[in-house]
Amino acid sequence: MAKITKSDVQKAIDGLRADNKNPTNKAIREFIGNGSNATINKYRKEILDGETTEVVKAVNTLSDEELQALSSVFSQLLINRTDKLGNEYKQRSDNDEKANAELSEQLDNANKQIEQLEQDKQQLIDDSKILINEQHKLQEQINAQSTELKGLYQKVGQVELLKEQLENARKELEKVRTDKKTGK
Repeated sequence: MAKITKSDVQKAIDGLRADNKNPTNKAIREFIGNGSNATINKYRKEILDGETTEVVKAVNTLSDEELQALSSVFSQLLINRTDKLGNEYKQRSDNDEKANAELSEQLDNANKQIEQLEQDKQQLIDDSKILINEQHKLQEQINAQSTELKGLYQKVGQVELLKEQLENARKELEKVRTDKKTGK
């Protein structure tokens, strides 16, 4: 009996999936034609854990298209914001020229504008801190969910193994009962 390799188990898993079958240890052994349950389980676990890791990496990484789309959205927001601020500035400047005759009124207006800009600046700083906080929280949630997902994948593999062991035990029990009935 030839020793099975991880490559043999990978081919069996791929073949079973292509046939829409669950790649259990038993199904893999039947596909290959030989091999110990322990060896098959070892390679199967390595392969499935590797696939889980790849899925988690894919979920946590933005594609180039997503990064480009995000960059485009931010660029457009900056352009809109700059245009809006430019228009507001032009309007304020026009108003200041009209009020040039009254220096005291001009000074009051300038002080009010400075105060408002400081408040806006402080509001923007506060908003950005909140957004950064939310971003960190979301990243922590993503990390936690990724860890949970990996654990679930491992539990699915364990459940499949336990089902297979239970089925083998049932068959063995049935054989013992049959042997008792026939007197063997």
